[in-house]
Amino acid sequence: MRALNENSWVYDTDWFWHLGWHDHRFAIEAAQWLNGALQPCPQPLAAFMRVVLRKVQTSPAERVMARTFQCDPGLPEDPVPDSARAAERLAAYQHASLDEAVAALAAA
Repeated sequence: MRALNENSWVYDTDWFWHLGWHDHRFAIEAAQWLNGALQPCPQPLAAFMRVVLRKVQTSPAERVMARTFQCDPGLPEDPVPDSARAAERLAAYQHASLDEAVAALAAA
């Protein structure tokens, strides 16, 4: 079982380049812990987390940083990866443990 906490959204907000994003990322607008009845509760009693994300354009500094952290800098004239492959990568990040995601990316 994956942990449910504030760091669950780090790929969408702070490590957006891992998902192949460069021009936009998400910022957390609001977050709230919910119990099994979907009512607000303290974190130790939570079964769910409601998060409101806002799509924001990355700054030039963020785009440079994102490119430096990738194995392939993906220069603008390079072809865009096909959407099926991008979807597979996203699924690996969202539904796998860290070890499984690393193995899936290494095999790609």
